[in-house]
Amino acid sequence: MARVALAWELGASFGHIGKLLALGRRLQARGHEPVYLVRDLAGLASSTSAMVLQAPIWTKETRGFPEPPMSYSEILLRFGYHDQASLAGLVTGWRSAFSLMQADVVVAEHAPTALLAARTLHLPAAVLGDGFTVPPAGVPMPNMRPWLSLPADRLASSDQRVLNSLNGVLQHHGVAPLGAVADLLSVAQRFLCTFAELDHYAGRSGEPYLGPQFEAGQGVEAVWPAGDGPRVFVYLQPGHRDFARLLELLAAMGIRAVVHAPGVSEPVRKAYEGSTLAISLEKIRLDSLKDCALAITYAASGTTAAMLMAGIPMLMLPTHLEQFLVASRIQTLGAGIAVNPDNPPPNYLPLLRDALENPAYTEAARRFAAKYADFNLDRLLDQMTDRILELAARGRA
Repeated sequence: MARVALAWELGASFGHIGKLLALGRRLQARGHEPVYLVRDLAGLASSTSAMVLQAPIWTKETRGFPEPPMSYSEILLRFGYHDQASLAGLVTGWRSAFSLMQADVVVAEHAPTALLAARTLHLPAAVLGDGFTVPPAGVPMPNMRPWLSLPADRLASSDQRVLNSLNGVLQHHGVAPLGAVADLLSVAQRFLCTFAELDHYAGRSGEPYLGPQFEAGQGVEAVWPAGDGPRVFVYLQPGHRDFARLLELLAAMGIRAVVHAPGVSEPVRKAYEGSTLAISLEKIRLDSLKDCALAITYAASGTTAAMLMAGIPMLMLPTHLEQFLVASRIQTLGAGIAVNPDNPPPNYLPLLRDALENPAYTEAARRFAAKYADFNLDRLLDQMTDRILELAARGRA
């Protein structure tokens, strides 16, 4: 029996743990033991019967760096990588967790410190994620915001500071130093789970795209309100700046909408739910949305991939860089409209009319779906599980 550490350290979306849960279920089905070490424990109690632990995470506010972060290294600087002592404490936590659970292999989804700790213990490791959390190698790490100009030495300077912290920790544990920050993610296996068109870093080469991970069958069936208006799926949290504005507009336009609004209060739900709007706190099964005309989403990687593979165009309201990069790629494909979160709220009426009435968006989404019609997520997950178990056998040896 293999014992597999499934780690999530950075990022706020539950989509990170969703990728690990899919693998964990397969490992359990084969008689192996996954152990989840996750950033956020909320909502996991009903998702798995496996052991779940709180991941060692950076909880302090780190100030003094130029804003916004421009590279993967500049993200790390804000999460304990700014000096060796801070990073060493995090590594000690991860090392202790791996040793106590007697891990055979580590699978990291946006968990760089888990990878560093695995390296100090000589544990085999796999990195898993989309284009943002599995960035391309580069010296220095590439600019995530290529539309912004930078001082010539900024990226290199940030890389060097992170590298100094990394190598200080490795030296303390008697492990060979890294030549570059990118080497932290150069592990036994890299699972780049996206399509080229949806990669946050355009122009990546030399690395296979395995296809996205998403759970189309999890949740409740979409139940559409009665009527003749177009069907629109909405996935927005009630705290989004344009939540009320959009729902009011959808109701005024007579659009039949199924709205997934996690955490919405009962008074807010009652205020907006009506004859054409159905609001659900529970996750909606993505495979029950195939007959809708439009999806309004944050542009999270898994949801957008599922919508495109169903031939559904999108109006995308990202709230941070990771989502905005995906939304921009989809807009470039012609399969949706992206709203820049750094700009003032737009007039949504013409945007909704364009998204619903211009057939070019649906045609582009359907071309994407046709291109990847042979993609099989179950097959991909089985192949990933096979490889993880190979690495676990190496770890036991």
